[in-house]
Amino acid sequence: ARGRILSAYLSAVDAVEKTTGVPFAAHVTLREYLHIAAARLAAAAEPFMQLTTVTETALYSQRRADENTAAAAEQLADIIKRELRDGTT
Repeated sequence: ARGRILSAYLSAVDAVEKTTGVPFAAHVTLREYLHIAAARLAAAAEPFMQLTTVTETALYSQRRADENTAAAAEQLADIIKRELRDGTT
């Protein structure tokens, strides 16, 4: 499940980078990237915040991510990509 969450996050970051022109730099944390990019995301900002939180939990928590969490992460990534693609930003 953790791999699915990370994959969902990275696919969302790819869309965010392409849409906003804000690269995800190696020295930036997930939370820092959220704050940098959020101002340019409009409708996608809220789901990106949620996905960032889910991803941070998957990466840093002692608790194992389950399949429901992975599915939710994938759904959030899809919402983000759709919002960015449809131009509601």
